[in-house]
Order: sequence, then structure tokens, then C-alpha cells
Amino acid sequence: MKKVLLLTAAVLISGSAMAQHEHFHVFRNDKQFNTFNNVQEITYQGSPSSGYDKMLVTDAKGNTTTIDIEAIDSVVIRSTGIPEFHVNLTDHPEWTELTGSKSDEHPAILRMDGNGMYDDLPEQEVIFRGRGNSTWNMKKKPYRFKMDKKTAVCGMKKAKSFALIANYIDCSLMRNTVALWLANYLEMPFANHCIPVKVYFNGICKG
Repeated sequence: MKKVLLLTAAVLISGSAMAQHEHFHVFRNDKQFNTFNNVQEITYQGSPSSGYDKMLVTDAKGNTTTIDIEAIDSVVIRSTGIPEFHVNLTDHPEWTELTGSKSDEHPAILRMDGNGMYDDLPEQEVIFRGRGNSTWNMKKKPYRFKMDKKTAVCGMKKAKSFALIANYIDCSLMRNTVALWLANYLEMPFANHCIPVKVYFNGICKG
């Protein structure tokens, strides 16, 4: 019965695990643990007549891990499908990070993948620069970009300029988001909106 229940759960999981940017964790009863990023395929060994006894998980790199169905205690899927900003400098495509002064402006091409949470932003020209004071000198830098016209980004009110806050000194990456969400919920005046996003700078993931 356990094997049937686990297989049923695994079949249901396989459909959702195919989604992009899933973290797939398998908790086992044999003192082992499996975690996968970007699961591409889940298949099973066995047959309908004799039963399925193994689950095969293939990740984005083509690596396949075989797990005994009987060894599975539980499976947890955590989605990280947050919006992704892709920024590519047109004057310095070779840079791996902004250098110089935070006020130096650079022409760039920006697009945003809403990952099903928000409307996508098609490729468009923007002005890209740094921001912040003490945070500008930290390893993970904050950015700002300016569009040609007011645009609604991530469901927020239309504007031309948006900030990409690094949150380098906040290990939880939640303080600004929670504080500003609470301020808006309480209808406090002058509270900004904050949406967690992932940023790619010249093809390099900055978190």
C-alpha cells in the first residue's frame, strides 16, 4: 500500500516538478537526502503488473538520480518562480559588474520574465546606473534603471525609474519586503512597494 501511495504522490509531483525553477527535495528513511534544481523529467522503473519500485529524476544538466520508492518518506517542492530582470549593457557587454561612480549612466537593453506572476516586459532600451551610499561599495551592488516612458513593472504603479535593491547585509532578503508590505497594508503614507526579483547583469546572475 505504501508503494502505491508513494507512486501516486510521485506521479502528481512529476507534473509540477517540470515547471521552471523548482527546488525538488526528497526526504528519505535510509538516512539519505536528495535535492534537485530545475528538474527536467521524472520517470519510473517497473511495470503496471509487477509495480514500480524506482523513481528516476533528471536535472537540467542531464544528470539522473535513481531513488527507491520504498525509501521515500516525503517530497517537498519549493518554487522560486520570481520575476527575472535581464540587463545587458550596450557600451560594456564584457563587464561582470558596474564599475566607476554610481552616477555613471550606461545605455542598456532590459527585459523582464514575469514567470507567470506578472506581465513580461519586452526588450527595451533603458539607462542603467548604480545607486546607494555605503551599499554601493559592497560586493553585491544596488542598481537603478530609467525607461523612456512610464511603465507598470511587477504590478506596481507606472513610473519611469525603478531601483533594484541588493539587500546584501540582509541575509533573510526579507526585511524590506515585509516592512514595506506591512506599511502598505496599514495604509501608511509614503510607503514604497517592494517586489522580490532575480537580476542578471550581462548574463551573470546577481541574485
